[in-house]
Amino acid sequence: MAFKTWADGEVLYAADLNTNFVVSTKSKYTKYISDTNEVDEGLIIFGNGTHWSTTDKISTDSGATWSAGGFGNKGLASVSGANGIALTSDVSNQDYTTDSGVTWTQASTFTPNYTAIAGVHLFSSTIGVACGVSSSGVSAWYTADGGDNWAQSATGPTANTNAIQMASATIGYMVDVSGNIWKTTNAGADWTDTGDNTGSTSYYQGCGIVCIDTDTIIYLMSNTTGICKIFHYVNSTNTVRNLLEFILTDHSGGATNLTFSGNSIVVADNGNIYWILSSEEQKGCWLFMWDGTNLNQRWLVGTEATPDPEPYVATYGDFIYVNLPIYASDGVQIVAIDVRGD
Repeated sequence: MAFKTWADGEVLYAADLNTNFVVSTKSKYTKYISDTNEVDEGLIIFGNGTHWSTTDKISTDSGATWSAGGFGNKGLASVSGANGIALTSDVSNQDYTTDSGVTWTQASTFTPNYTAIAGVHLFSSTIGVACGVSSSGVSAWYTADGGDNWAQSATGPTANTNAIQMASATIGYMVDVSGNIWKTTNAGADWTDTGDNTGSTSYYQGCGIVCIDTDTIIYLMSNTTGICKIFHYVNSTNTVRNLLEFILTDHSGGATNLTFSGNSIVVADNGNIYWILSSEEQKGCWLFMWDGTNLNQRWLVGTEATPDPEPYVATYGDFIYVNLPIYASDGVQIVAIDVRGD
């Protein structure tokens, strides 16, 4: 099993998102995202394939050129069709778009008691959820109108939450910092503890989640000692299975820190699951693929220094897109990968 084609180290833009990719004339180290330090960096490929957005840059020609997007240090959430949301720890600055990121509108009601973002998911043009750190109350929020108005979930975990995703318009899953798996059946208004746990209470370095269906999720997490675990969870049977556990080491033989964001895992159109993680000591990134039975991994790109921005992935058509951290506090490159034939 192998990925069909690779674009190692190149910045690509798409004339046609399904067939024709062109290597940009810009250096692969061009700063597409402004200097940041330990700030989540979002990536959105909108459903019409025309507009791409990162945290503070936007492209309206499928990545050929980039201009200021005006997001500042926001973490872009997710997208469905032409809709997207952008949240930030500054609760007076939360936005949504209905035209593929061409214009953004400030939310009418911000997320109450909101301190920090860990994961956000927009399931449809209206249904969206967010998780992270709250100053009081439940550490989860939801919107029923595409991000114009946000409310805090009435019931659920008060501890920090790491990753969240909706599997349908009503059912979704979330994992807290202690590894407890939570479920909603009313689009994020309330969350119930499933009673199931990943058994990894200190794996808070990076997290990601993807819903296979309304009963099954894939969840990944790592800790500060370099251990990465990938779990397969089935709610109806209360089964938590560890798909993979590994330790990366640095050049001196010590453990290497791994980082992946709440938006670093996707299901592509071919049905396979892809996720990206970066290593501080190894100064590079890995791309993983799981087809439901087999797990494949590949070194994707080496960076010039410690990558600070967390990697994000997006999917459209036959390709997945990855914003790879290139230089400490110095931006990312966007790479397109053809996953046909996996």
